[in-house]
Amino acid sequence: MKKVLFISLVLQLLCISIAQAHEDDLIVLKSGKIVQGYISSQIPGKHITLMTLENATPGYDISEVAIIEQAARDKELIVGLVDVIETNNRGIVKGQIIKRLLGEKRSMVVLKDDGTNEEILNANILTQKKEKLNKEFSLFSQAEFLDVVATEDGEFIGIITKQDFTGDSPTLYLEKENGEGQTIKVSDVRELRRQPNKSYNPLTVFHPESGKIYFNKTVVDKVQTIKWKKDFTALDDKDIEAAKEISAKDGKLTIDAQDTPDIRKSILLEVQQVPSGKVTRYAFSLLEAGKGGISYDTTRQDGAEAQWTYTLKEGLYVLLIPNSDLAYIVNIVK
Repeated sequence: MKKVLFISLVLQLLCISIAQAHEDDLIVLKSGKIVQGYISSQIPGKHITLMTLENATPGYDISEVAIIEQAARDKELIVGLVDVIETNNRGIVKGQIIKRLLGEKRSMVVLKDDGTNEEILNANILTQKKEKLNKEFSLFSQAEFLDVVATEDGEFIGIITKQDFTGDSPTLYLEKENGEGQTIKVSDVRELRRQPNKSYNPLTVFHPESGKIYFNKTVVDKVQTIKWKKDFTALDDKDIEAAKEISAKDGKLTIDAQDTPDIRKSILLEVQQVPSGKVTRYAFSLLEAGKGGISYDTTRQDGAEAQWTYTLKEGLYVLLIPNSDLAYIVNIVK
């Protein structure tokens, strides 16, 4: 029973934001009263301090709380922490804890990646971990808050990446921003708090603006092409000199734009130095344009947004807009 109680206490704090109250975060007391807010601190097994949308409250005895609901993570965010719960009867459950039930049978509800909810009894939890939602960014850049664990030996600040309830002495694992780890026995915890994380970088889903073309998320301006030879169209030397450098890690280029008929017909071509008598100009091949240009690796067109990815070597490239004398020049570097 002691294990189940502590799981309830720890999870209800660690899954709730304390720097910002959300209108959808609800705390339901056993009296039936509903309070909007978030838990700012907790004395395990005894008391929680609650911040509402209006002001701070004196808090509540833990025995007064029936349900805690938290708003689901904004779908626009591409960073965050994922709850990974290991159970003794359902294996691993991954997602976001959105509800804690503190009744006779204490449990949590997890919103999984497929959009379904799964309820897990606290008694069936073996471990709970925090993992990065986005593997390309650091743990601390994706955590909105830092955990503060107060014990008789002092306070430890970092991110609780694992809670292990399997043994006789349940344990918390705290990862510090300098890379050091701290193991803390649950029985030694006197208070749990959270504080804003200055390293947090809330990156959101990218949406291209109307009329703009993005090369690896960088806007590139249009330029005029120049009629030149029968088989080539030239570009102004000044435009070539001013071409934006686009960093393409591993040679990958992604082009984003709003989905329009013209954009769907656009063609990516390599820019060459083409001699004609004593004159050499930067130009692109009309023959290659007629063949459809450089082949893309992947494409996505949903009627609202369009995206193409390419694998390219370093050099100058032009995105040609059909039925016009406009183009977008980029200088791909690695």
